[in-house]
Amino acid sequence: MTTLPGPRSAAEIRTYLKDHLNQALRRPGMFGGETALRLLFDHLAYAEHQETEWAQALQSLKVRGAFNSLGVTGAFAAVLPRPCDDGVASIYAELAHDAGWLQADRTLTEEDHASLRRKLTTWAAHDRTLTDVQEEFGPPSILLGGTNPASARHSPT
Repeated sequence: MTTLPGPRSAAEIRTYLKDHLNQALRRPGMFGGETALRLLFDHLAYAEHQETEWAQALQSLKVRGAFNSLGVTGAFAAVLPRPCDDGVASIYAELAHDAGWLQADRTLTEEDHASLRRKLTTWAAHDRTLTDVQEEFGPPSILLGGTNPASARHSPT
């Protein structure tokens, strides 16, 4: 007779939720879009006693016009003609970063960040492709969406 292992530790549960959140941020459509992101945030906030901070983050989005009764998706729908899962994921990636849950693929050095800030306004005055961005600034911190550079769903953050 085999005995089942006991419940998982709190650390294992938090790691599991963080891993799934990061996967859902990168491919939101495969995980259920904003609903899945909200559930993962809700569960992580609860597991880490951050319910108040999570509620404040949502309130901050509302104040900035980035969240309405339909969530971030609803705020995007008010200004864009079609759904934008990767844009929604980008907003949630910002919140995950603030909460310490985001697992970035790459972080900028202080020098790289300063260089980017100096160049960005004039550089972004012209239409650019993803290839242009990567050649100028390097790989993204997080790749949201698919990995096909010819696809409009290939969105670095």
